[in-house]
Amino acid sequence: MRSFEALIKDINKNRLAANADISDSDPRTYTTKLGKKKRAKQNLDDLYLEYREQVKNRAVFILTKGAQSESFIDVATGEDFGCFEVEADILYNQILLKVDKRYYDDQTSSPALFDLLMSSFNDICNDIGIISYPAVLFEKKYSRRLKNKEDLLQLTKEAFNDKVGSDLVGLYAIDKVARKAVNEGYEGTTIPIIIHSSDKKLIDELEKSLTNINKNVFKVSASKKFTAEGVGKQLVKIKNSLK
Repeated sequence: MRSFEALIKDINKNRLAANADISDSDPRTYTTKLGKKKRAKQNLDDLYLEYREQVKNRAVFILTKGAQSESFIDVATGEDFGCFEVEADILYNQILLKVDKRYYDDQTSSPALFDLLMSSFNDICNDIGIISYPAVLFEKKYSRRLKNKEDLLQLTKEAFNDKVGSDLVGLYAIDKVARKAVNEGYEGTTIPIIIHSSDKKLIDELEKSLTNINKNVFKVSASKKFTAEGVGKQLVKIKNSLK
């Protein structure tokens, strides 16, 4: 694998070519320039996959837990610190996209419901590059009365974390952050990713499971409102603890 710096250089070069304005080009050279633009766009797609793998290797997962998590996120994702953030529940809500309310509005969970969940999950895996994963099938232990979408969300978390593993949140976060970082031309040697959720149990579970992806997993307790100084101290502490 090439160096991260060389990869960034290649991405920037192809981005310039892909975004070049050729509208006023000489008709005799227009077709050639158009071909170069198309090749550059294809190159960017390929380079993104390589970049995503680099993000996976360079990621620093920062989990937030506590009533003042939002204050930590607001400061840490600002210009001074430049962290990325992903809400863990976004993944599970994506899995629910194909599920109509008639499956969870005062209904009992069923095999048909799980077929829909797996259909959405298959699409997500294709998008983020997960090639192999276990099927999440309906079982007796997942049979329960669902009153609303929140009940379905909790069931989805339980089933997919049980069968696939909650570290899939990390893989989803890496893909989303990689797309944003590559578009912004991010060149940092480490990629700090804040993962947050109001589900404290999920955060505790992620503290263990994310080490399957990357050993640099840290948790910030946010019981008090954070200032820039407080966030800076936390990030320095994390930096000094990187493996």
